[in-house]
Amino acid sequence: MKPDLGYCLKWLDYHVLLRLYGKLPARLAYACARLRAEYRYRKRKDAREAARRNMQELLPEMSDAQRERFVREFFYSPCLDELEAYFLPRLTLRKLERIMRIEGREHLDRALERGQGAILFSNHSGTAALFLVAVGLIGYKVNVIGRPLDEEDNPLHPVVRSYARPRVSWIEKHLGRPFIAPARGSFSFLADCLRANECVLTMLDVPPEIVRNKATVKFFGRDALLPSGFARLAEQTGCALVPCEKYYLPDWAHQKLKFWEPFYASGDLTADVQACASIIERMIRSHPPQWWTWDVVGMLWASPARANLHPPQYPPRFPTAAT
Repeated sequence: MKPDLGYCLKWLDYHVLLRLYGKLPARLAYACARLRAEYRYRKRKDAREAARRNMQELLPEMSDAQRERFVREFFYSPCLDELEAYFLPRLTLRKLERIMRIEGREHLDRALERGQGAILFSNHSGTAALFLVAVGLIGYKVNVIGRPLDEEDNPLHPVVRSYARPRVSWIEKHLGRPFIAPARGSFSFLADCLRANECVLTMLDVPPEIVRNKATVKFFGRDALLPSGFARLAEQTGCALVPCEKYYLPDWAHQKLKFWEPFYASGDLTADVQACASIIERMIRSHPPQWWTWDVVGMLWASPARANLHPPQYPPRFPTAAT
């Protein structure tokens, strides 16, 4: 079966245009990526309307004008992150520091002084690829929990999957190790990594269906299902939990990565997941339009609210999941 026009245009978008943008000076490359995001904003009506509706429900304090600006900017972060994949082959720490300000390393260093490792957790806001690479480039041994691209139920479009394969390979090359699939047996392996005083990195705002262990916690005032395996791992190993906040600066051409102060598991798994959920909610509220999940936030709600979920299909992004 021959590819249709839509397939061909998507292939040109991901494999030609983005690659060309990646060869431009950074500021110009980011400007081109924002134009690409503006095009998506105009064309993807369902995602636009779902994001607007969900922002109105979860952030009712916003004015209409502010909400409309945030809905438009909601399309920026994923497009900038997709561009940044083409920075990876030639990326060095010096080049990274030209576009990313990194703060709070003393918090991570203090956590690792205990010799029990650290779980770094965040959400899908701002950059993803450069975040994963940054932690490795500044000198830490990092193990990323990531969903395999070739799972049968992975919703990626074939073109996006073909783009994602080298992206993942470039990230793994920088880290010096492959992603760890959230599968049976990974818990023991990750525990060993932490006991070797390494870092484990995970995102918490992932579809509940792709994780085996989850807890019901309050998130934006709703009952939500978030991964819980990472909290059990922290409790059993005694490692630190280190929140990582990342966001684009107002020029949308530079960004910041902040490591927050570490804390430790209490032994109450639900309370620990709740503490982490409250932290990532705080991060999202600080930079609302940069959260990638506004159009599909209903995927996180626990029953019976899941019956009211606004968009149906998970977007073609690159979620990492806790065990």
